[in-house]
Amino acid sequence: MKAIVIYKAGDAHQLQIEERPIPVLKEGWNRQEVN
Repeated sequence: MKAIVIYKAGDAHQLQIEERPIPVLKEGWNRQEVN
């Protein structure tokens, strides 16, 4: 899945889009899909 990642504080130029594995959900957690 694609994820927006922030490694340090700052403006919108600090946002990076990366491929990440789909997380395994734990009891009581939820995952939201944004299109």
